[in-house]
Amino acid sequence: MSGIKRSADELTQFGVKLELFLFDTEGAASFTENTAKILENPPAGVLLAPWISREAKSFTSKLDALGIPYVYIDSNLKDTNPVSFIGQNSFQSGHLAAKLLNYGLPEERIFLLVHIGRELDNQNHLHQREQGFYDFFNEKSIQQNIIKIEIQESETELKEQMAAKSLCPEKVDCIYVTNSRVHLIAGYFASLNLHPRIVGYDLIPPNVKMLEKEAIDFLLCQNPEEQGYRALNALFDNVLRKQPVEKENFTSIDIITRENLQYYSAV
Repeated sequence: MSGIKRSADELTQFGVKLELFLFDTEGAASFTENTAKILENPPAGVLLAPWISREAKSFTSKLDALGIPYVYIDSNLKDTNPVSFIGQNSFQSGHLAAKLLNYGLPEERIFLLVHIGRELDNQNHLHQREQGFYDFFNEKSIQQNIIKIEIQESETELKEQMAAKSLCPEKVDCIYVTNSRVHLIAGYFASLNLHPRIVGYDLIPPNVKMLEKEAIDFLLCQNPEEQGYRALNALFDNVLRKQPVEKENFTSIDIITRENLQYYSAV
């Protein structure tokens, strides 16, 4: 958010006014309510994180009909018409997660791929990460036992799903959590004094705490400030300057460990 605000401050001299609409990142109702408010007073352009796929497609189709340009941040969405996308390549980040977890391991190890959240089938970026994860093993013809688990947020759900799959925590070698809630999984295994190799996302405080304790091995991070800054500038260039902008602008995938954590800022 700070990058968007910084760009808006710089563009104020050109008459740019920023209005924020915040929604629950997993709540379709919250997203729909806020996008309806946007359409009540149509803006010159929209910055959007299209995490909730179906509702985002419905909203952007209305923007298309009104001729309102929009730029995606963080997640890209197929079969839509954004002016530009600024963010990580979700597929490649999943591919990288698999490479980090698999490094130095023999085959036939047990990997958990964990999605945490509500309405998971509607979260496009998580599925792209999953596809990238599987692609690594398929591309390299590496045989690992990958078990997918989907939970909302509770440790109880994790225990129940692992029991249903006849999977003992002690047998798990590696874990890939596809979003920032990796601290929940790391905390559970740490409470059992177990230390599988774990990769997740984002420098939020609970993840930083687990990284410092080495309960998380790697965090894959993006620079949200840079994304927001570049996204609003791209929209400005398109709307007011009438300049063409790059359709896809991928940002770096930073690998954060306990050793280099001090050089990065937590969200």
